Amino acid sequence: MNIYRKAGMMIAVPTLFVVLSMSCVMAEPDENLNAIWDNPNIRVTATDCKSDHWYQIRYYPPGNTPAEVGVPGDAYYTACDPWNPDSGDAHSEEFNVMSSGASPIEGEWTVGLYKAGDGAIPGDGVKCARVFVTLYVPIPEFATITIPIVAILGLVAFYHRKQKK
Repeated sequence: MNIYRKAGMMIAVPTLFVVLSMSCVMAEPDENLNAIWDNPNIRVTATDCKSDHWYQIRYYPPGNTPAEVGVPGDAYYTACDPWNPDSGDAHSEEFNVMSSGASPIEGEWTVGLYKAGDGAIPGDGVKCARVFVTLYVPIPEFATITIPIVAILGLVAFYHRKQKK
């Protein structure tokens, strides 16, 4: 291979990579994402999604930020499999933070909407980041934990005292 052919390949390959990834990077997202904290769930609604694409909502716990897809360390959770919306329909889902196994739970969560290419099937991977939303998940209030514990201990003491009589 001569030097001109090698130089041409060195230019052509990165150019092809840039052109193929433009659909993810260049376009302003049309999709909208809304996320709210509703103890113990994060409720998410995605709107204005295109019917010829597959989408997935991913939840990044505190301390984890969305990395490039496929890069080790892209630690996220999902509530459901990729979905293909009907035209104009909104997609809603709930993610139970408490039962997710995430640690820590308290802090700033990032919720991301990802999509696959035109007409892709779910197995092709949902790779293109579209919209991100952050929200703060608080730790449960002291009273929320303490009152049930005190009530149970009180019942146990009451029944124990009743049995002694």
